Amino acid sequence: MSEKYKINDCIYYIDANNRVVFAEIYKVYDEINAYGTIDLKQFRYGTVHHNDCFEEERHAKTVIKQRKQKGNKDVNKKRNKKAN
Repeated sequence: MSEKYKINDCIYYIDANNRVVFAEIYKVYDEINAYGTIDLKQFRYGTVHHNDCFEEERHAKTVIKQRKQKGNKDVNKKRNKKAN
């Protein structure tokens, strides 16, 4: 892990629905580079991979935008292949 978070650290992460969630880390899974988290808004437990964790909300939102742009490019490539 490049920047390891510790238990009781608060982070922002990107969930499966591409939403930014604010959570607290309650457990660290070193062997799979992930964290056990508690969503501080809905009080749900979850596991988040290190690549989806950020210290600032704006960083998470930037990554979401980049992923959407990459996804749009992939869709356009597939459409162009079908048209030809």
